[in-house]
Amino acid sequence: MGRVQVVVRAIKILKEEFEGDLPIIACINGPFTSISSYLVEPTEFLKNMRRAPEKIHELYKETYPHYAEIANTFKEAGADIITYREEGASLDNISPKNFNEFVKPYLTKMISLTKPPRILDICGQCISGEIEIIGEMIECGAEAITIEERTSMKKARDITDQVKPGYPIGGNINPFTVLHRGPVERIRTAVKRVIDEGADMVAPGCDFWLETPTEHVKAFVGATAEFGTLSP
Repeated sequence: MGRVQVVVRAIKILKEEFEGDLPIIACINGPFTSISSYLVEPTEFLKNMRRAPEKIHELYKETYPHYAEIANTFKEAGADIITYREEGASLDNISPKNFNEFVKPYLTKMISLTKPPRILDICGQCISGEIEIIGEMIECGAEAITIEERTSMKKARDITDQVKPGYPIGGNINPFTVLHRGPVERIRTAVKRVIDEGADMVAPGCDFWLETPTEHVKAFVGATAEFGTLSP
């Protein structure tokens, strides 16, 4: 829990300095990503989803409440929003069937235990041809979802409006080839495009590269303010 306390301290510092000016978003990996990437060898974990599914479910049942507990600790420290990140659960790694069996039930329970507002973020492909998990992501119960650049914002918006019209989507500017490399005009063009395609929240597809020039970040924020509209 030492890492949790470091994040709590960071949230409190940000809250003291920026409260009322900027929202503070705390991110936490979801159980699928944490277990399949950090606790268990990834290939063996994926094999056991087929060979020993009961063991996978046992792991989830034991661990998912702790993620909600950590998220609520971040909320109590001053975080305005919690983002659950499940980049391991994209269509790059698992099928929609496995998403519905091994990811969605526990995300839904975990999100229900977490104080709102909450965002669900999945890096990787969430739409692949005729296959998609956008609808399942929405049904997990967060107040919004975010996607990365390999998932079409336009297609995600179309699917979302069929499932839950007006539901918020965030994304999906490439953090390296656009935000890190630039130039500024390319950043502005990308921001306008995702807004035109239906993004409610403009965001990097994944984390900012630490070496991203400040000028590029300012251009990103400025273009969002210029081409977008503020929520009431």
